[in-house]
Amino acid sequence: TVHDRPSLFAGKSHALLCRKYVKGRDWFDFLWYVGQKVAPNFTFLGNALDQIGPRQGRGIRVDMNWYEKEMRARIIAVDWEKAKSDVQRFLRPADAKTLELWNKKFFLGYLARLVELRG
Repeated sequence: TVHDRPSLFAGKSHALLCRKYVKGRDWFDFLWYVGQKVAPNFTFLGNALDQIGPRQGRGIRVDMNWYEKEMRARIIAVDWEKAKSDVQRFLRPADAKTLELWNKKFFLGYLARLVELRG
């Protein structure tokens, strides 16, 4: 109840961009936020990046162009088999079938949806 959805998505985006390991649950949440037509709060994300993580103290101005570029690079770098393996244990068997869709192209498509949303 403290943060709105855009701010929560910004926090999740910070984790996706800064975490040193793959956490499939974060990517599951990414899909949920985009599916709900929520865009990240870029001010919140910029402040989080400036406070902690590999971009700390750089004063990065986060906007959709920056976000798209950085998320695209992250999506391309992810080991999707590890991501699927991490999240699978949290899903019901019927829902786990959706993990067959998880790959670079699938997530780049969701990123494109998000860019269009903010268009």
